[in-house]
Amino acid sequence: MEKIAKIGTFTGLLLPIGLAILGGFENSISLYLYTNIYTRIYLETSLAVVSLGFIFNGKNRFTLSGVLLLLVAFIGCKDYPYIHSISAIAFFIVTAVRITKDKRFGVIGYIMFSVAPLGLFSIYWAEVILLELIVLFNLLYIFKTNKLNK
Repeated sequence: MEKIAKIGTFTGLLLPIGLAILGGFENSISLYLYTNIYTRIYLETSLAVVSLGFIFNGKNRFTLSGVLLLLVAFIGCKDYPYIHSISAIAFFIVTAVRITKDKRFGVIGYIMFSVAPLGLFSIYWAEVILLELIVLFNLLYIFKTNKLNK
């Protein structure tokens, strides 16, 4: 199960780059669902893998984050805007709150809360920065646990 979390972390790290290559630039990560079929498949698959990383990371505290991200991945922002938006906002809030509870790297959660208002000016950049902060937390956690296991 730890391998799924690692794969999910690296998938999240590469997500914005892959989306830009496949679909150009959009105003929100969610809008890539509507650019072309390749971008849609890449986005949905990537978010599903990241979601599974949250769900199967060995700690129940991120299960809700994984479920919320699955909703974001498969409920389109144009098809069901309220459900999608509420799920996306809840994903970032729940994940940031969970991260703040971590004794070693909790400051990343607080940084997430300070970055979130950027979404009032650019949803895309707020999403990318928040996503990469989550990736940073997971990478630090992976490196820390690998170091402890040696």
